Amino acid sequence: MKKNKLILVLITLTIVIIGVGSVLNVKKYTTKGYATKVGFPKLSFNYFSSWKVVEDASLEKSFDKIKITKNNYVISIDQLLLVGGGYCQFNDSPNLPGDNTDLRMVTYKEMDSSIGYLRYFRFPSENGTPTNYYGFCMKDQKRSTTGKNVYRPPDAAYVSLDVPDTQNTLLFQEALNIIKNIRKVE
Repeated sequence: MKKNKLILVLITLTIVIIGVGSVLNVKKYTTKGYATKVGFPKLSFNYFSSWKVVEDASLEKSFDKIKITKNNYVISIDQLLLVGGGYCQFNDSPNLPGDNTDLRMVTYKEMDSSIGYLRYFRFPSENGTPTNYYGFCMKDQKRSTTGKNVYRPPDAAYVSLDVPDTQNTLLFQEALNIIKNIRKVE
């Protein structure tokens, strides 16, 4: 009797999991890889089919720019050469020479991802209030030898998230999950 109930529960769980998977309809996207000419890796990520992916890529200019959107949520994954950028200067970062982004006054959260350990934060406006634009900085394992954490823009791509004024917690989490699973194609 107990064995039959266990089998029934397992069959029910399998049907539910298959049903949820087909409703959510997860897709995989891989970048064109034109930015590999300038040192960026080809990238891949999973996303729900309710999100739209558009890639602006140029073989001649060696860049890949991806926008993933849903209901005014915009994830940008940019692989292009930029001047400057330096390090992300948080309140617990060592003082590093160069053109660094001053983030000492921002509140951040942390998450592990397929491209590295990330801090994400809302960029402040000119008057210091948070904007609806989130940036991402990756922990630099090689430079963290001083005992203090060193962060910089991810080496795989410059990642950002733009959200509407009224935030939807579920959509925000979906966006973070897409960002968490960005990975380099080996």
